[in-house]
Amino acid sequence: MIRHITILMAVAMMVLLGGGCAEVNEAQQSAQPKGESEAVGFDVYTQRTKTRAGTAGDLTTSGLQTGTHKNDGFGVFAYYTGENSYDENIVPNFMYNQQVKYKSSASVFDYSPIKYWPNEKGNDHISFFAYAPWVPVDATTGAATGDKTYGITGVSRNTFTGAPIVNYIATTDLSKGVDLCWGNQLNKQKPTDASKVNFNLSHSLAKLNVQVKSSIALDGNTKIYIRSISFSGFTMK
Repeated sequence: MIRHITILMAVAMMVLLGGGCAEVNEAQQSAQPKGESEAVGFDVYTQRTKTRAGTAGDLTTSGLQTGTHKNDGFGVFAYYTGENSYDENIVPNFMYNQQVKYKSSASVFDYSPIKYWPNEKGNDHISFFAYAPWVPVDATTGAATGDKTYGITGVSRNTFTGAPIVNYIATTDLSKGVDLCWGNQLNKQKPTDASKVNFNLSHSLAKLNVQVKSSIALDGNTKIYIRSISFSGFTMK
């Protein structure tokens, strides 16, 4: 007979690589864009895949809009760099773990408070990083609020320089799996129209399915016992 065994494969979750920690200095604090022009808008797309974290955690575009994660949405980190391109020496001075949720009445992803594209210069840059599903955190520590024993347990704190880090702990219970997704858009400039920042989110986790088959013909009275299956090189965090 054929035995089907489903095992959750845990993958190291330093999804968005970053550098060391640093305090926010005066120059970084004053790097906020001034003036208001076009509002910064967001849109998101995540494709359903066969290698996902689990049934309960299958994160899709519709799941972010009206399904499982409609109350979570996705989180955004944004870095304003003036006329310079993004580098690893700046903190998220424009947005930090900003929750963006779908507003059904307007059919748009919405957030508050609204931020606007800088209009001080003609070529100001903002770089955006997103992850889903969003979790509330303590900005000074990055630790997720509430009882978080699995899934997204925190993010890098607001004084962390470089791209944000998402901390993740896997669970072997597929019904509780959290399907972590992420995406980015670097060095974006104020659009000439009402274009939005579009995130095409990638799935960070994979579910490993193992099938065991007999290499010889068996009759109905034959039983196969699997004593153990083991994998190496994986981590739960």
